[in-house]
Amino acid sequence: RVGLIQGPPGTGKTYTLSWMALAYLQARMAADLPCRTLVTAFTLNAIANLLEAILDKSQRYLSQHIDISYLGNPPPGGLSSGIHHVPLRGRSPFKDAFHQLEKKHVIAGCSIWSLNKIISNMDDQLSDGPTARLFDLVCIDEASQIWEYLLLRA
Repeated sequence: RVGLIQGPPGTGKTYTLSWMALAYLQARMAADLPCRTLVTAFTLNAIANLLEAILDKSQRYLSQHIDISYLGNPPPGGLSSGIHHVPLRGRSPFKDAFHQLEKKHVIAGCSIWSLNKIISNMDDQLSDGPTARLFDLVCIDEASQIWEYLLLRA
């Protein structure tokens, strides 16, 4: 139930992960099953890079449109126009984020901090304190950097 792709920079880990996420979504759609995928990484730009790789492949190879959303503060490098940005500030930020995550098929990218904010503001019926069953697939790019960061802060 858990997979690990490991390799030095430039070996295609993000490329492979984008294909895996898109293929999983396509298989779930073909079986008429929901597929809510979380994409996260150590940096906001890395999240955007993975979402953009998925967007590019979906536009090239899929006949149907898929919803790709970025939740939270945008990355310094910006987002492609095909990625729906949902800021987590303003009038009803969490309502908009919940709306994205309630869709039958969606690929959503956000930092772990934004995800924590979203779950913390969920209706008690949807979450169990700090956890919630939101995603069918979770893709963590640059996972080793997240692990190193957590070890250094411990």
